[in-house]
Amino acid sequence: MVVIAAASLALLVSACGDDGGNDDGNDEAEDTAGEDGGSADWTFGPIYGVNNNDDDDLDGKRDWLTPPFDADTDLMPLTITADQVAGFSDGDSVRLTLSGDADLMRMWHNGAHVLGSGAAEPILEYTFTPSGEETLWVEFGEFLARGSVVIDHVSGGEAVESDTIELVSSPAIMNHHLMPAEHLWIVQTSDNAEYVMDYLEALTSDVSLVQGVMYQQDRWIQDEIEFATSTDAAGGRLDTVIDSIRDRGLDNFPEDEFGPQTDWFIGTWGSPTNATTFDAFGNLDASPPAPGFPFGRIYYGLENGQGLDSALATFLDEQTLQQPFPLDSIWLCVGHVDEFSSFVPDPTAPKGYRLLLADTASGLELLDSIDPGHPTNRYNSAYGYATAGDIAADAALRAYNEDIQVNELDGIREAFKSALSLTDEEIIEVPTIFQAEGNCGAGAMTTGTVNLIVANIDGKGIKLMVPDPFFRNDAEGPESDPWAQDFEARMPDGLDVVWTDDWFSYHLLLGEVHCGTNVTRTPQADWTVDGAELLGLEGAN
Repeated sequence: MVVIAAASLALLVSACGDDGGNDDGNDEAEDTAGEDGGSADWTFGPIYGVNNNDDDDLDGKRDWLTPPFDADTDLMPLTITADQVAGFSDGDSVRLTLSGDADLMRMWHNGAHVLGSGAAEPILEYTFTPSGEETLWVEFGEFLARGSVVIDHVSGGEAVESDTIELVSSPAIMNHHLMPAEHLWIVQTSDNAEYVMDYLEALTSDVSLVQGVMYQQDRWIQDEIEFATSTDAAGGRLDTVIDSIRDRGLDNFPEDEFGPQTDWFIGTWGSPTNATTFDAFGNLDASPPAPGFPFGRIYYGLENGQGLDSALATFLDEQTLQQPFPLDSIWLCVGHVDEFSSFVPDPTAPKGYRLLLADTASGLELLDSIDPGHPTNRYNSAYGYATAGDIAADAALRAYNEDIQVNELDGIREAFKSALSLTDEEIIEVPTIFQAEGNCGAGAMTTGTVNLIVANIDGKGIKLMVPDPFFRNDAEGPESDPWAQDFEARMPDGLDVVWTDDWFSYHLLLGEVHCGTNVTRTPQADWTVDGAELLGLEGAN
């Protein structure tokens, strides 16, 4: 078994005492010695880490399933300093007693497994005689594994000094729309050249093209994966790909792109045999921070027992920090929450952002304000409406949208307000006209402009990749489009709206820009500090 190299890990959880402060400013020097100049105080800090389920040695196996090795960067040190054992008498020893999720963590000493998971039953106690400074290594095998280890200085068979060390691994924290974007992925298919070009012109090397020919032309990359992050106290980071149970053409994409790989983990919760449209991840999202929830809240479509698979819903709830809440999405044909909601940054808003919510009342109002003779070429070929007046004059369509507002969207609005403590002023109504997709449910007839991507890459401004409504002649641009101009007028200052042509390749297939894009983002908050209260961390300041 290989002994772990201390140089390969960054954080030393050192012993430190605190006598309440000193007047000479030399707190550290005085805290490391007892009154008689003997051994240092027998106190230790908490150990917060990430689970060891990436693949640092690229052998195709999760590192939790192999003994530690030099390149494994995900173990956290517990160090007993030479000063702390300087006062030990002959025969004195150190005893460690583990409790909590002992089957989801373990400790190593001099290359040997000494505590926790790995045997037929977890090892709960370990005693050894120190010879100067000693370092043990703590390893976690799951998200939000929690436990503690009592560390005793034993002399004459009795514990003469004792401390309890909190052991916690990071939860999986889902990304939200406003975290800084790092990189984007879209699928290049045989029919989305305009969409691809719009992305490349706006984002250049910050977007990667996934070759659709390798994945059965499955363009719905948002539906296949969702990203989450975990961090440790040393600044380490584990990125997690939550892999959907939808298992369509992109099923192998996560493994091809992200695994095996250092600092990445791919996990699936639920069974593909139970998959429905609600298990695609256009139906899973997270809000920006809200009162009481510094990491935001997860939301997904669930109504009358129809919605996100219960195995994944349970896992997300167990992560604690982003308490999920359900929304009704079953009235939609595709049934995804990204068809009616998104968020955009706004430094003038009380929380720094505004909720975008599809709104048919404002859609009908906008429609009635447009010259009835205004041409709508693409709506003619797709839906049989040659002009804005033709759409406005369709009494059945109007009644259908009025019903959606009252029966669906108003309730969703109130659910968001309650879950995120939003006021009406923090919500931007986005004009949308839906139509019935046969007996399947509703689908956006005007492009779902709320179904967008916030591409806020560091140093490159904030771009909104928004589906072009094409409420005009094809020969004209968005500047001549009343639907596009209304959207731009509703957006906060400082956002660069990039109109993206997804009409034929996504919109007419009942999807939009968000459905066809995925983004990795940089975590901003520290779960050991910002999440301490929600998690009930004992060792956090």
